[in-house]
Amino acid sequence: MIVQPYLNFNGRCEEAIVFYRSALGAEVTMLMRFKDSPERLDPSMVHQIQDDSSFIETLHPAIAHPFKVGFAESMDLVFMIAAGVGVLAFLILLLLPPVELRATSASVAARAEAERGA
Repeated sequence: MIVQPYLNFNGRCEEAIVFYRSALGAEVTMLMRFKDSPERLDPSMVHQIQDDSSFIETLHPAIAHPFKVGFAESMDLVFMIAAGVGVLAFLILLLLPPVELRATSASVAARAEAERGA
């Protein structure tokens, strides 16, 4: 699983990058300053993205990429968990004993038994 965080340091990003490189050995593969961003993100856009994800298609590719990658990876996880649950359910069904079913309904069987007893 690839982690692609979106970090905001309120103007102290250079200092944070130096710290994370030295403390964790982090690798910065892309750095975009807010002033260089082709589109400005405001808090209302986050709410809009949560309500209607088609908005992501209108974003600049550099901004939309983390959203798309995160969505794709989360869907991979969902389908892998669903596949695991399906395999587990199949194995449980294989281990269960077969259930014998009646050839007739319960009322017909009760009537036949009452006639035999009478």
